Amino acid sequence: MCCLRWSLLDVECVLLVAAVFGSQEFASSREPLVVTVCQVIARAEHYRGKVLKVSASVMSDGLEHTVLVDQSCPGSGLTLEFPAKPPEVPGVAALQEAIFAKQGRPGTLDKDVSAVFTGAFEWRPKESSKWALSVTRVSDVQWKFKE
Repeated sequence: MCCLRWSLLDVECVLLVAAVFGSQEFASSREPLVVTVCQVIARAEHYRGKVLKVSASVMSDGLEHTVLVDQSCPGSGLTLEFPAKPPEVPGVAALQEAIFAKQGRPGTLDKDVSAVFTGAFEWRPKESSKWALSVTRVSDVQWKFKE
């Protein structure tokens, strides 16, 4: 009969190794996938629930509808949603400033706005806004008036 004896130091080492490798696996699984709007729409089921980083143009009526679009797949877009109050999302102030610029009209009818958006993708095939990005970060906001 064999008896397995573990010392306290052995147990601590095993727990430490498990914690280090487990946290690295978790961190890498939460790194955003860099994709385009077109890729997400084409493979919505694949990207459902994943954290994405998307460079996109913004289309907004300046009231309540804002969509991320890509010229490579016209007529489709990702609805922009915020899980927290928008001012608490990093970078959203710059996005709001671009959409609601004091010169010109609210929205993007008279301006081109683009940015990089990071957040979780939600696919809701039975809803009107079936492709949505729940944004947790906005960066590299750029805008200019249309000529």
